[in-house]
Amino acid sequence: MNLFETVKAAVTVRQAAEHYGLKVERSGMIRCPFHDDRHPSMKLNESYFYCFGCGATGDVIDFVARLFGLSSYEAAQKLAYDFGIDPDKPPAAAALSKPKYPLARAFRQEELHCQRVLCDYLHLLEDWKVQYAPKVPEEGLDVYVPLVDDHGVDCVIKKEDGTFIEVQIKARSNEVTDGDAALFSAITHEQTEKFYFVFYSERLELMWIMSSEEFLNECVTNKTGKNKGKRGIWFNGNRTDKKIGVKKEYCKKQFEKYIATDFSRFH
Repeated sequence: MNLFETVKAAVTVRQAAEHYGLKVERSGMIRCPFHDDRHPSMKLNESYFYCFGCGATGDVIDFVARLFGLSSYEAAQKLAYDFGIDPDKPPAAAALSKPKYPLARAFRQEELHCQRVLCDYLHLLEDWKVQYAPKVPEEGLDVYVPLVDDHGVDCVIKKEDGTFIEVQIKARSNEVTDGDAALFSAITHEQTEKFYFVFYSERLELMWIMSSEEFLNECVTNKTGKNKGKRGIWFNGNRTDKKIGVKKEYCKKQFEKYIATDFSRFH
């Protein structure tokens, strides 16, 4: 193992944040040190951090590098020194992280990974709703997570007018094949009133919100094969940047109108 792998296997983002004097809430939320954060908006997971305010993200080495203005190598060296890690001696087997995406369950694991990011965001909104509730109760937004999912419903939202909408969350992680950052396939769905999709691409750091009708108007339906009758939608394209000669994923123009930076469509 090289220095980077050894450090990341031995130190979590939360351990580093606490070691360097940042106050971490029980839920793993902290005030983001990378922008003027009045209320905790950064989530510390075991292997990565993500700020819902400024979008800062990365692993434990990225976190320390940004915190102290260091290069990645300098940050890794600092972590090794501060946590007493011998770069030439790998950590104990128990400290080594397990394979993140076992082959047999890769697709489901990747989807769950990104769903956790969105769920963290929803939980953050719930916390803010409680702490900074509006003076008029009906101005609030209530989010419910079903205990059993039989119809592709990940959460139910009570709108300001008292009506309810159902939401299905679809997510793609950084680990998907190049060019497929926002490809969502094998979706079973028929037009449903008051039903929305939330699509999220971790690599593009983009979210799209579509109603049932909008999704059906934009999606492609498989005509043959094992997924016959199921639907898919491909939000991104993949083109070569002429300046640097490297392929880069981007949101297709026809889908730009569905990009969302918050959940205001649900109000």
